Amino acid sequence: MQYKTPHKIDLEDKVVGPLTMRQFGYLFTGGLFDYILFQLVVGRFGIATFLAIAFVPTLLALSLAFLRVQDQPFGVMIAAFFYYLLRGQRFIWQHSRDPHFIGQAKPKNAPLPPSKNVKQSDLDQLAAVLDHRGWSADEANGQTEAGRVSLAGRVLSSTEARPTVATPEPPSSSE
Repeated sequence: MQYKTPHKIDLEDKVVGPLTMRQFGYLFTGGLFDYILFQLVVGRFGIATFLAIAFVPTLLALSLAFLRVQDQPFGVMIAAFFYYLLRGQRFIWQHSRDPHFIGQAKPKNAPLPPSKNVKQSDLDQLAAVLDHRGWSADEANGQTEAGRVSLAGRVLSSTEARPTVATPEPPSSSE
């Protein structure tokens, strides 16, 4: 049975027409700012002054809503820009003995883990079992010890259970 795998799960849901909630929020905030600016500026200074002042916030709202730089939202780029400006620009190496450092070596007096006593005969027996596809040499010959599973209880793989078919020889032409 085949199952349908969901695709594009990292996409935001479209809430208002073709806009996501984030895009709608950026555009709504930019439009609200432009409306308040319109009410304050047009009566005193005229429409040309309003257009000159409102250009930057409108462009910012549109960029935040729709612009992507290197497949990242524009807001991430603005945050990275301010993070770059606010932190120090000079990097000085300072040696520290932080215990949370990942690459720290183990202390010299740390106890070693207990070693396993593996005999060469155990390794030879394991190698023989692996060479015979899980059968020991005694089991392959049908000889079993008390308490061990006999050959009759084993399940053969599909290639081993497949009957062998003898191919007929082509007739020889003696003519």
